[in-house]
Amino acid sequence: MYDLVIRGGLVVDGSGRPAFRADVAITGRQVAAVGELGRVQSRQWMDAGGLVVSPGFVDIHSHSDTVTLEDGRAMSKVMQGVATEVIGNCGTSGGPVPGTTYGQYLQSLEMAKTSVNLAGLVGHGNLRTLLMGEGAGKATPETLENMKDLLARCLEEGAFGLSSGLEYPPGFFADVHELAGLCQVVAGRGLYSTHLRDEGPGLEEAVREALEVGRRSRVAVQISHLKSVGPEHWGQLPATIALVEAARDEGLDVMFDVYPYTASSTSLSIVVPEWAHDGGRQALVARLGDPDTRRRIEEESRRRTERQGGWHRMVVTSVTAPEHRQYEGLNLTEIGQALGKEPWDAAFDLLIASQGQVGVIRHAISPDDVACAIAHPLSIICSDGRALSRDIEQKVHPRNFGAFPRVLGKYVREEGLLTLEWAIAKMTSRAADRVGIPGRGILAPGYWADVTVFDPRSVQDQATFAEPLRYPSGICHVLVNGTAVVRDGQHTGALPGRVLRRQ
Repeated sequence: MYDLVIRGGLVVDGSGRPAFRADVAITGRQVAAVGELGRVQSRQWMDAGGLVVSPGFVDIHSHSDTVTLEDGRAMSKVMQGVATEVIGNCGTSGGPVPGTTYGQYLQSLEMAKTSVNLAGLVGHGNLRTLLMGEGAGKATPETLENMKDLLARCLEEGAFGLSSGLEYPPGFFADVHELAGLCQVVAGRGLYSTHLRDEGPGLEEAVREALEVGRRSRVAVQISHLKSVGPEHWGQLPATIALVEAARDEGLDVMFDVYPYTASSTSLSIVVPEWAHDGGRQALVARLGDPDTRRRIEEESRRRTERQGGWHRMVVTSVTAPEHRQYEGLNLTEIGQALGKEPWDAAFDLLIASQGQVGVIRHAISPDDVACAIAHPLSIICSDGRALSRDIEQKVHPRNFGAFPRVLGKYVREEGLLTLEWAIAKMTSRAADRVGIPGRGILAPGYWADVTVFDPRSVQDQATFAEPLRYPSGICHVLVNGTAVVRDGQHTGALPGRVLRRQ
């Protein structure tokens, strides 16, 4: 007697092998059988005729660290077919923070309950801020040892590795010595995921830095959301990937992930030079308010932004100052015109009014580069988004709602860039294996019953930059640990997700 049998679907099991017709039987939280089951007994049945049955998607690069504490339904992720999220990316994680250990943070996630499984990385920025504050200084030998000890405790408490955000404070104050020293703790025990120091003119040098960290520490390196930002740098991605291939030939364990969009999403403060962030957000705001310092910031900011596509490519998505909400959805050139200012002055004034907390979408990535990264054998599909509901009042990036169905609809069905089997492998087993999550990412007996059932003819993202809060089409059913969280395209309200810990 099975608990559930998914009958008559086209099984794409996540391994990359050819699809096959089969039934999938589930008992409790695990897959019990996959094959032609014939006459069997089951408490529930699910008809998958004409549909694809695959493992639940594994989002290797997610930022749902705190939103799942507020709303565990993880709506925008499970409606895409995601069953597991890897959080704690780009150098920032929900713990450790003052007064809360990493283990206590994981316990808070367990108490909150979620619809998805959560596996976490430790943010390098958390370690640095706890032990060094928000200053620009280099870590002393003693401080580095303390950071390594703290990182080791986080790994013991269940973290799957370390992440860095070298384009953001305080990450960009760290040097290779500091990063490699920390990664020596992670080597053999987890993954090092890095948001590169530069994704525009200095992309290749930034990749070389990541590879050097791997070379010195022998850690497994995952380059986050690999891309080349700014039209003058388009087309350099193949040469960049060649560096990764050469490093693998050398014996380094390095891969990368990618999201299927030609725009990124980040903080507007990214336009401000590194030195201006010394001391944290309040210090940054103070510098922007000082006329002489502001002129110095302006010179460097203009040069940096223009080399990465210009102000007109940066669309404001969120501000905290109520008087500036009217500018959400406009680019910096348009906002400058509305205010009678140059775009950089408008940007600085928005940052001051919102205390440095302004979100932007930057339309500065080549479609050919995106396709190049998605098709490459070393890439893994990610969203780089958060688990959100449609209740939010922000112009968020559509990747939060549509990344995985977009790959299936655009790059598999419409363009034929990937086979269905290879796309599913990039969304499931390759992500789970890369992070070190056992028992997930494959649809086979003994694995956890994370299952996504979708219509290959209609699966498609519906979220756009103009209307980002739209769930995709074609995702029919999603099971997490054997429980349906999406049935017939609707969220069931179930919260069967687990907080995963590296053993």
